[in-house]
Amino acid sequence: ATWIPCVYKGASYSATLNFEEDGANFVNIRAIDNAGNETLLNAYDTIYVDTAAPSVSFDSVNESADTQVLINGENALVVKLKAEGEDTSTSGIESIKLALNEKTNSAFTASSLVASKTDDGLYTCTISTDVLATVTDDFTVYAQISDNVGNKSGAVTLFQVKMDDEDPD
Repeated sequence: ATWIPCVYKGASYSATLNFEEDGANFVNIRAIDNAGNETLLNAYDTIYVDTAAPSVSFDSVNESADTQVLINGENALVVKLKAEGEDTSTSGIESIKLALNEKTNSAFTASSLVASKTDDGLYTCTISTDVLATVTDDFTVYAQISDNVGNKSGAVTLFQVKMDDEDPD
């Protein structure tokens, strides 16, 4: 353990603690008087540090693990995702957002495509036929995951969609 001296200020003591590792960090307090007598105080705490962005990966779209999807735009796309970074030593998942054909932060900020956690531990997002109607060409679906302290992943490519809304001859 590394002991950091506290500074007496009026009626209290203060110290700056720097935690370098993610996960649980334990803080113990000891008092030493002028004669060198030492007491470990019962006041201690666990401080969790989370500096790493969680990660997200593709599980399936409409129950298929294929990353090349052919659609006609008449049915919604049900996307299932896996999230990493939800253990007890991190802050947890705040949101997973999807964006179509754009992988900029502004695309995710504006996106209304937000995944919800399901009973099976996966996250699900439905891309409705109304949203699909706004896309006129083939597109790529991207995801961005954020945790509860603001760490965000970069854009993750999930799958590609080929639009075929023309009737056969």
